[in-house]
Amino acid sequence: MNGNIKKTVAVVVPVFNEEANIDAFCERIEKVASDLSEYRWQFVFVDDGSRDGTMEKLRQRQSMGQPITILRLSRNFGHQAAIKAGLDCSDADAVITMDGDLQHPPELIPRLVELWQEGFEVVQTVRRQECGTRRGLVRWAYRVINWFAERPIPPECADFRLIDRQVLVELKKMPEANPTLRGLVAWVGFRQTTIEYEVQNRLGGQSRFTFRQLVNLLAGGIFDLSRRPLAFGTAAGTILTIVGLVGWIVGLMSGIMFFIFVLAAIELWTLSLIGAYLGRAYNEVLGRPMYIVSEKVNFKEISQSYTDCT
Repeated sequence: MNGNIKKTVAVVVPVFNEEANIDAFCERIEKVASDLSEYRWQFVFVDDGSRDGTMEKLRQRQSMGQPITILRLSRNFGHQAAIKAGLDCSDADAVITMDGDLQHPPELIPRLVELWQEGFEVVQTVRRQECGTRRGLVRWAYRVINWFAERPIPPECADFRLIDRQVLVELKKMPEANPTLRGLVAWVGFRQTTIEYEVQNRLGGQSRFTFRQLVNLLAGGIFDLSRRPLAFGTAAGTILTIVGLVGWIVGLMSGIMFFIFVLAAIELWTLSLIGAYLGRAYNEVLGRPMYIVSEKVNFKEISQSYTDCT
């Protein structure tokens, strides 16, 4: 530490209908922060359009003196948008993003901070290998994403990570309408490392990770982080042209209709890939905000909203 000036750490927590978990989460995170009293802390909760008593619970915790900043979004904009909203309002020396359902263990934070102090600008967590259909689908999705991605994402990585202020500044510069933060954090570079963690059971409520979210993760990882799918039509067309030419030379013309159908399918696939990219470009051109904040609590002087947790 430089003199008596304490470094600041912000914890960004997106929440959606987490009324049952707020009290336990705040108690555990406060205990962790008090054990790391050499830092000044701020907790940024982003209410992503909750329909239960999440906001009331957060107000209660804030009134009890916890260093809580609350951003209430006007509706549910999605997990990634909620995290980005929290990052945009943070200015700490280090920012930790994690979910508020207690599946990301707060007790791992000291290790994240320790690695940050060792010089890593990004400390990314990855889930320890688990069995089950859902985990198998997620692993498969990451393999597909990394096959296409220009800069691979750590397999099984979560949105539980620590980033240095330098990384935070670069992420704030990125105006993507539908960001895939896991990919963007890998893309910005800097000195990165990973650590494993055990996924904890939810204290209350139900997991909202659906097959649709898995598809969105897969699509975002492929189309937002790589242009390689656009080469699919060219490569497939070239290969089938060569195969068709060889078939014509050796007299296997009976298969011509097969190649016609395959070429037609390739054209449709190529058009659908182009459409996916154009759809994302269209969203960017519209220039709509990624999220809309309807209410801010303890936000006016954010640079002064850090506190010592002892």
